[in-house]
Parts: sequence; structure tokens; C-alpha cells
Amino acid sequence: MRELIWELLLDELSERDLQDALDCEAVPRPLLAKIAERWLEQQDRPGRAAALLEPLFAGPLDDLGPEYEPAFDVLCDAYDRLGHWRKKQAFLERLCEEGSRAVKVAAWQRRSTMYIDEGDFERAQEAFASALRSDPDNPSTALLEITLLAAQHKDGVARERARFWLHRLRRAGFAEQGFLDFLARAIRDPQEALVDSHSDVLDPVLVDLHDWVGIASARPLPDYRLAAVKPAPDRRPAGQLALFDDAGGGGPRRPLAVRGLPMELQAPQRVRRVEMLWHSLFPALKPYSTQLLLPEDDAVWLRPEWTDYLLGHPEAADSLDVLDDLATALYEHPESALPWIAHALLRPLLERAWAIVAQVLPSDGSCHIPWSRERNRPALRLLFRRYLSQLDEGEPQGAARTLEALLRLNPQDNHGVRAELMNHYLRGGEDAKALALARRFPDDVLVDLAYGEVLALYRLGEQERARKALRTAAHRLPRIPH
Repeated sequence: MRELIWELLLDELSERDLQDALDCEAVPRPLLAKIAERWLEQQDRPGRAAALLEPLFAGPLDDLGPEYEPAFDVLCDAYDRLGHWRKKQAFLERLCEEGSRAVKVAAWQRRSTMYIDEGDFERAQEAFASALRSDPDNPSTALLEITLLAAQHKDGVARERARFWLHRLRRAGFAEQGFLDFLARAIRDPQEALVDSHSDVLDPVLVDLHDWVGIASARPLPDYRLAAVKPAPDRRPAGQLALFDDAGGGGPRRPLAVRGLPMELQAPQRVRRVEMLWHSLFPALKPYSTQLLLPEDDAVWLRPEWTDYLLGHPEAADSLDVLDDLATALYEHPESALPWIAHALLRPLLERAWAIVAQVLPSDGSCHIPWSRERNRPALRLLFRRYLSQLDEGEPQGAARTLEALLRLNPQDNHGVRAELMNHYLRGGEDAKALALARRFPDDVLVDLAYGEVLALYRLGEQERARKALRTAAHRLPRIPH
């Protein structure tokens, strides 16, 4: 009863009265977390919050019950805000070794979450296993497991574990309906369930964009068209090299015999009107050349005009140009590093771009959209991002199909995807495809193709041709050790 009264009273006390209560040690120790959180979140005083909570963990730890978990969480957050990484690490190690079951499981969960953020899934799994051993029936451990699996895009396993935890917690009489609802959603789609469960701590703009993506993705595909491109005359004197490589840095050295007609993607008139307004609002230019990121001084998320416009106009998703800018902006947002954010926001945009391009461009190679045409670049950049997304989500076969499409649509291969495609073919034992790819790019300066051809020939039993290709590669790339 005393703690309940104090919990209600703390919200009403002034800073002076609160300090008087602290000075006379009247506040129950577990409720110090509530005061520290107020100082941390409302007053941005992490040092004061840490100083208040550290004495709670200075003595023996084996008698600290679950009522001290909020204090543990706030103290870790304060250390993060202060940049006291080593101090936090030492604190967590001590709790993992000496703590009671309640604080030990919280410490192992925190360490696992840190490793997930760093992408160190092996150590995250080890920390999760320690948390599970410390308290096998802890619902927070269930959330951690779903998070760990979803971060590795093991969605099928995550669904099965969500089903297991839902059954286990119901059987144990767990009554928190909100968490049971989360597990039920995770059985259907763990990535979406995690977005929903984190909505109260995510950037509100991302939450709104998540809703917008759902509406925009359901729109009919726009009718882009193809316009023939006349090759620009080369006005340089004979023998003069270009000062700048406008085509990008990934092209092969010898000119290719490119099949099909060069085309330029053209948006419908109504989409072009949307793009004109969009360009007046979006505060950044395109990434330079084939790069994917903006210059460091481009803080697109500090300018709300473009997001305000976007949220009210789902038809903006009919523009490859807008989708390209939005994908670039999402790459810049710090929270987009969370795998479920990338899956729920970025991936649907990339799939829509893929569908738009696939609808207008034939798959027989009768035409292509060269990178040298400015209007083609948003589509090609979006397809390259799709390849990266598929790779991140553990879809190597789908990623390879995207690479093959990119090479077909832009045979000069400004992004250098042929190297990744060569490695994919060789890893999968598709040596005939690897050899055919190498022959499409003779005298290539990329080591992956030069030596990939050697390996493909050797595997195909063409030892003499493999030796000849090896001599050629060594002569062409003399600085590569062999």
C-alpha cells in the first residue's frame, strides 16, 4: 500500500518537494526508477539519473527482485545517454555473474539486444540462451527471441516460436492480453508485429509512413512508357579521353556489343505533375553517380514539408522518381537500420518499383534503359536497392534474379553487379552461367570476372582453356596475387 501511495504521489510533487523526500529517504527504493526516468526523459539530466540509481546496485545483488528491473533499465539508458559504454559493460557483466534471477535475466536480455543492434547475431544468440536459462518462462525473453529471429530474417522460425510462446504463456495463465495479441500477430507476420509493438518509441513520422506505404502499395500500377533514345554524338577529337566518366565507375574497359534498343522511361503526365511539386518540397538532390547515400550535410528528416505532403498524397507512389527519393531518405533515417523497419517500409517501395518496371519493359532483352539517361536512373537505383534488400533478408536466389534483370536493363553495368552475379553463380555451381557472364565482358578490369572465368573453365573440365584464361588474367591484372 505504501508503494502504491508513493507511486501516485510522485507525479504530483514539485521538484523541491521531491528533493526533500529524497533527502529524508522517504521514497521506496524501487520507485527511485520513476524519479530517475523523469529526470532523464523530461529534463535530459542523465548524470543526475545515474547518480540516483547507482547506489541501488552498489551492494549485494542477489536479493534484488523484479521490482528493480525498471531501475536497471533506466540506469542503462542513462549510461547510453552519457556515452559511458565501458561502465555499462562492467555493470552488465556484474549483474550477469552476481545478480538475482530477476536482474540477471534482465542483464542478459539487454546484452542480447545490444548485440542485435551491432549485427553480432552469434553473441546475441548466446546472451539470449543465458537469459532463457535464467528464467525460462519470462515473457520478455519471448519478445527477445522473436526480435532476434526477425533481425536475421528467419521469419518462418519466428512464426513457429511465436506459436510456441503463445501456447506456453496461455497454459501458464499469463494474463497480459496485449502481449498475447503481439504473439498472435507475430504468427502471421513477425516483422509487422515488431513494427506495431515498437510504434510508441519509433519516430512518429515512420509510423505514419508505415500506414502510407500500406495504402500506396495497394494502388494500381501507373502506365509508364518507353521513348527511343538517339545516341549522342561524340564530339571529342580523335584519341581524346573523357575528363569525367558520366556513365559511372563500374563499366567494363572494352565497349560491349549491346543488344536491343536504348530506351528512356517516361512517366504519365499526371505523375510528372506530382513530381514537379515533389521536387519543390524534397530538400535533397539525388545521390552522386551510383552512390546510395546523400552527402553528410543533407538532413532530409529535419524538413517536414515533404513528409507532410507525402502523407496526404498516396498517388506520389506512382512515381519512380519519388520512390527513389523516399528510399534514399529511409536509408538516411537512423531507425531504418532496424530490420523490421526496413522490411515494413523500404521493401514494399522497392517491390512496387520492380512491378512498375516489369510492367513496361519486355523481358526478352529487345530494349534496355541505359544509366546514361538521367530519367532511367531512379528505376535502376531502386532495382539495385531491391537486390541489397533481398540479400539482407536471406533471399539469394531472388537477389540473383534482380541482378540478372539489372544487367539486362543496363548492359553497361554501371553498378558493377556482374561481380556479385559471378560470385553467386560460382557459389551455386552454375559454371556454364558463370562462363557466359565472363564472355559478355571481355577484358574486364574486375578481378571477379577475370578469375571467375578461370574457375568456371576448370570446373567444366576445360583445363587447357582455363590455363590460357589464367595467363590472360595474370597479364591483365598483374597486381592481383596468385
